Amino acid sequence: MNTPDYENRLNDIKSRIGKYSQVCKKQSITSTNIMTPRMGFISKIPNIPYNSVLFYIIPPVFTLIILLIWNPKFVTKEVKNKDNVVTRKRNFKILLIISAIVGIIIDISMFAYFNKK
Repeated sequence: MNTPDYENRLNDIKSRIGKYSQVCKKQSITSTNIMTPRMGFISKIPNIPYNSVLFYIIPPVFTLIILLIWNPKFVTKEVKNKDNVVTRKRNFKILLIISAIVGIIIDISMFAYFNKK
């Protein structure tokens, strides 16, 4: 079943995939205590500069932009005009506080993910 053509193709595919993932050989013990090798692919995370300050500034800024575009009710306040017309205007103080809190939560989770061992 393992023909040379099959093995050549398999080696070619492994060399192409090798750039993007690392191949590790795992061995598991079956119920009869026989070691059987299994091939597993672990994808690599691309080179992300997770030690950079800029990497951790992006989530709060991105959250701020989303909240500015989306304009939900919790970042607006009701304002009455002289004619008793009620309009909703952005409350930038609440907008900045919410985007900072959400950004810090995302930053902490990213820091924990990239620095786990």
